[in-house]
This record gives sequence, structure tokens and C-alpha cells, in this order.
Amino acid sequence: MLVPVEYRIINDRTVKDMRQTSFHGFKRKDLFKFLMSQIKNQNLDNANYWCAECLISGYCVELYEKLMDFFLGEINIKNP
Repeated sequence: MLVPVEYRIINDRTVKDMRQTSFHGFKRKDLFKFLMSQIKNQNLDNANYWCAECLISGYCVELYEKLMDFFLGEINIKNP
């Protein structure tokens, strides 16, 4: 299936360029800080936005690690 020209995303950055910044130019540490704060505040729309930003930036493994650390630290017997 061919994607029409007006809908194509052309990204000419290298992997080295995206190590410290995300797809839209956010710093990596700020990106995860924003994500965790939105999950904590139960803002699901914003949390989905930040998760998508992590995924398209190639931070999949780090995203899963951060989410597991967050959930293991926040969800327990006292806070189901």
C-alpha cells in the first residue's frame, strides 16, 4: 500500500541525533518526567501522548522499564 506524498513523514535524523532528544525535540529525561507525572495525575489523554512520543522516538525498552518501576513502586496492597 502506497502512502500519499502529503501524508509521508520524512525523518532524516540519525540514531545519534535522537539519543538525547525525542522525535519532537523534547529532552529524554523531561519526556519521562512528564509521562510519569501525567500517569500519577490520572490524565490519560496526556499520558497516551507522552507514551506515543516515547515509542516513535525509539525509547521502547526504556519506556517499559520506567513503567514497570513506576507501577511496582506505586501499586501495592495499600493502593490497589
